[in-house]
Amino acid sequence: MPSSEPAARALAEAVTSLMLAGDAASRAMGMALVEVDRDHAIIRMPVRDDMVNGLAVCHGGFVFSLADTVCAVVSNSRNQKAVLQSATVTLTAPVHAGDLLTATGFRSAGEGRVGIIDVRVANQNGETVALFRGNTYDVKGTHVPESEIK
Repeated sequence: MPSSEPAARALAEAVTSLMLAGDAASRAMGMALVEVDRDHAIIRMPVRDDMVNGLAVCHGGFVFSLADTVCAVVSNSRNQKAVLQSATVTLTAPVHAGDLLTATGFRSAGEGRVGIIDVRVANQNGETVALFRGNTYDVKGTHVPESEIK
């Protein structure tokens, strides 16, 4: 899904770099950016022992957090600040310590102030473990000042 416009990709990369630099939660969970472009992002997260609940599976909140981070990156990739209004997640398969999760997200709809971001989370075998849909809302402000956009 990479953009055909290098400027749009560069802007998405700059915005994401700023956002993730201040995101202590994502860093604490070991999330790593794989790819970002306008309206598209991929982030990976290893599942650690301290993410597993009493049923010996990854706590769903960690899977949600990964998908939520991808949603944030995608919804802000145009340099317009956006926040999550609501989201649903369907956990489709168990996740275990040692798994490597990859979340891939894209903007499904929304050219105005409201966006819909869909995220698929898969394990290291490519099996879908969660589907997430986030509804986002654009708020005032940008991440990168217009004067710095080339």
